[in-house]
Amino acid sequence: MSKSIVKLLEHEFKIRLHADYRKLHNSFPVPLMKLMSCEEEPSARSVYNDLKTLVSENRLMRNRGPTNGFDWPDKYVIIGGDLGGNYYCLNVHGASSAVYYWFHETGEFSLYARSLASFILKVFQDYAESTLDVFDS
Repeated sequence: MSKSIVKLLEHEFKIRLHADYRKLHNSFPVPLMKLMSCEEEPSARSVYNDLKTLVSENRLMRNRGPTNGFDWPDKYVIIGGDLGGNYYCLNVHGASSAVYYWFHETGEFSLYARSLASFILKVFQDYAESTLDVFDS
């Protein structure tokens, strides 16, 4: 993602993204992009790296009516997801770039990683483990 795309995302949702999230998208790690390229469905990726997916997933959650008494809090910005319909989010009102996991069945947010860097390491680890599982079968 380029600086202009990050600015568009910030403008779209009237937010200010954390410096390390901006840095991630201004120089998205090539190994992470290669690992993610095996995912055919962009919305199933742990880390979204294109503006279309980032905007559409965030709009979807912000524009839907309350579901089971749950409204999407504006302080959370979706940065990734999984095949189960759960999301990884940043709290843009928070002091750090801790990553939270939103579980769709309960509507609850829980701390997933204390920093964006540790989140990215977990993503690498998850992709590596799933790749190795294929060889174990």
